[in-house]
Amino acid sequence: MSSSRDLILLITHSGDFFTIDRVAEALSKKGARPFRFDTDKFPLDVQLRAQFDQSQSSYRLKYGPEVISSEDVKAVWMRRIWEPNLGENLDPQFQESCIRESLATLSGLWDSLRGVRWIDDLAKAGAANNKQRQLRVASEVGLVIPKTLITNDPEAVKEFFQQVKGKMVTKL
Repeated sequence: MSSSRDLILLITHSGDFFTIDRVAEALSKKGARPFRFDTDKFPLDVQLRAQFDQSQSSYRLKYGPEVISSEDVKAVWMRRIWEPNLGENLDPQFQESCIRESLATLSGLWDSLRGVRWIDDLAKAGAANNKQRQLRVASEVGLVIPKTLITNDPEAVKEFFQQVKGKMVTKL
């Protein structure tokens, strides 16, 4: 990062502080301009504008006093993408569709940045977050995996607990 015009988009959420702040500080020291985008603040506190014509597309993000254009982004650090927080005033019947549309809009923004360097690549990060896929791949390459149960069935948990004689770890 050699000049102050190198804009780095930092994708995270509003509850993320320690790591993201250190990364932003380090980028600033290198002469880059970090722009923190808390995805849970979209669409209520972050405005996004996507414009298209025959030959090009452009995205503009406004978060607080800062405004950036997708054309100015040189790299993306994808730490966390959180579901949009739509507030308490939205009628529950619209909640799911508004979240889906907000995520689709963000997906369009991510796609517009496909030509810049990403840390971490979205597709690879998505695959890494898939526990069942991780277990399958680990088994296919010969790694020993522990007995694993993924369920929302309380009876299955009780049976599994008996099978492993109580030696198990649970996660939500």
